[in-house]
Amino acid sequence: MSKKTYISLVGVFCLFLLASCAAEKLGNSEKTVNIFDDPDFSLGFIIYPTLHSEGAKEIGRLKFDPEPANPVWHLAQWSSRYDISLAKGEADEAKESYKYANEGKVVAKEYVDGEALLTLKVIGEMEYKDGTRKNGEAWPHLLIEQVMGDPQNVDSFSELMLNLDVRINDFEYLMTSDFDANLHAAQTTAYFGISNQNKESEGYSDFFWFGIPIFDSRFEYPPGGVIKDAGQPGASGALIYTPPGKEFLTKNMLDGEWETIHVDLIPYIQRAVEEGKQKGYLPKTSFEDLKITSFNLGWELPGTYNASLQIKNLELIGRIK
Repeated sequence: MSKKTYISLVGVFCLFLLASCAAEKLGNSEKTVNIFDDPDFSLGFIIYPTLHSEGAKEIGRLKFDPEPANPVWHLAQWSSRYDISLAKGEADEAKESYKYANEGKVVAKEYVDGEALLTLKVIGEMEYKDGTRKNGEAWPHLLIEQVMGDPQNVDSFSELMLNLDVRINDFEYLMTSDFDANLHAAQTTAYFGISNQNKESEGYSDFFWFGIPIFDSRFEYPPGGVIKDAGQPGASGALIYTPPGKEFLTKNMLDGEWETIHVDLIPYIQRAVEEGKQKGYLPKTSFEDLKITSFNLGWELPGTYNASLQIKNLELIGRIK
């Protein structure tokens, strides 16, 4: 066993003892759990293809550590012109800084003041170098995603706190006179895939997207909505529910400053079910049937923009009843 491995094992053991003591002090009624594995992205990413038709299969990996790792995060690049799996990484291992870039995107991780910082950038002027997106055409994505392996029922938590520091550190508006607000935008939303996992329910396998909107280039604050997932090949056709961004944001994200999002998802998911039912979705599903099965965050770029997003301190803390 190497010295590095031994130190790591000792560290894990100490953390285990601390966590056990903390749980003991809190008691079962106060037990909390971070739903996300590897919240600082140290294990890197499994990369998905650029084509939706190829499905969510592994075509490569982005490594953020010289040691072998099994990533729990995925990187989706649907409908992109340039495949990030072909990019050659740049690394400064002493500073734990890693960067992967090609003509159409940048994915980078570094530590700033001891905090892991992830950068996701889409270069729209290259993605749309042949012209502005037209109605019915797909658009490039750059999303981080995690699928929950053994999710708990949302109803088993008294509180489900999303904590996230986020900023748009670079943004260029490159649309021309053919801009159409119904077709063109740059958007980032923290999306949760939520499904009915109760096999005794008539609505078993019902699914919807619940989103915390962070940025939409067309608005000062992104609006809420109860809509159908549609508009491009591979869309799920499921309900998408997003509350108004002004309920979470304190400023317009284009100021380049950090925004801290701190929100309990429970009442919003309850609202999503109620409002979805009013629109004809989830007719045989109740709140008690639901589990969060996946999460994604990053860019969807149906318009011509160069857009960069930075993320740190990502948590989803569940307080168990």
